[in-house]
Amino acid sequence: MDFLSYIQLYGKIEYNVIVLNNIVNTKRNEHFIKIINSSDKVYLLLDNDADGEKTVKNLQLLYGDKIIDKSSLYKGYNDLNDYLKSKNE
Repeated sequence: MDFLSYIQLYGKIEYNVIVLNNIVNTKRNEHFIKIINSSDKVYLLLDNDADGEKTVKNLQLLYGDKIIDKSSLYKGYNDLNDYLKSKNE
């Protein structure tokens, strides 16, 4: 839902996108790792919770400045979908 919310808010996507159903296996997901390694920048729009923050920090430790946390776009909300729903109420 967060990906669809992103499209609703910002329109056309002009870059590669990976939609993760969960963040449990990000360190072991070969497809995810290949995309990170081949990208100049990776924008993360994870949940604003402890697991999301931990994942951002872990990926930044592994991949440095190419990992960019975009959760500030929906600060005060659990995720991008919750943010969008609040705008439509």
